[in-house]
Amino acid sequence: MRRQDLEDCEKQILELASQCDNTGEFEVLQHILEKFILLSENQFEKYLRELAKRIIQVSSKKAYVAVVAMAWNEGADSSQMVLQRLKPMLPRGDSIKLFNSVPMYLKKENMKDYPHFVLVDDFAGTGSTVRGRLKHIFAESKSRKFPVTGQVKVVFGMERAFEYLSDLGVDVEFLAKLKPGLSGHFSGTELGVKSCHMNRLESGLAQIIDGKMLPSFGYGRAEALFCLKGHNAPNSNFPILWWPEDWRGKPRDTLVYRSEL
Repeated sequence: MRRQDLEDCEKQILELASQCDNTGEFEVLQHILEKFILLSENQFEKYLRELAKRIIQVSSKKAYVAVVAMAWNEGADSSQMVLQRLKPMLPRGDSIKLFNSVPMYLKKENMKDYPHFVLVDDFAGTGSTVRGRLKHIFAESKSRKFPVTGQVKVVFGMERAFEYLSDLGVDVEFLAKLKPGLSGHFSGTELGVKSCHMNRLESGLAQIIDGKMLPSFGYGRAEALFCLKGHNAPNSNFPILWWPEDWRGKPRDTLVYRSEL
């Protein structure tokens, strides 16, 4: 298997292949690498322009719109990167205002001045973060008697995350929906066998690092296979792609990088 977008990762791929004990494990690894989406900057830019277009469509129907990064604080977050990249694509003026985090939107009378919000992010793995942010915003809206309406627009998201958010009564849009890496492509006995092979591959990783448990099959068992090239990898990805240590505590040269566990 050769992919132009993974040409710089030959060393990391060879290291992954060396961990396979049998043909079945190698076939699982091959499948994972074939389905893995490593999005280039040019590809991401196209998605952002589409996202900006859809936000502008919202603002044509709503008087004042807040575009809110999914982030909870001012620490570096991919949703804030999305917000900054959107800024030059959106029209000047007061009709659209950008907020760097959910708490920033909740400050002062922002909810009153911008009663319709659009939560944005680059990726949703399980949907739990999105759900939590929405519940908090609507709880604040109710307690402060500032009625608001909202939408969610995410560039890439897992199909199961989308389903998890479908009962909230809020318009949720993923520009691209992704299937789970194994269960989205296999079923029955074949899925069971593939999952066993993945479990064996994961057994070669450190099971705990600094008190953090290995997120088997990705955080929330999301089975994600997605990363923006050169950016922090989501923890919903299969940990064989990013978990930093092997079972001996030795650092791994991983396919993608994640700064947090």
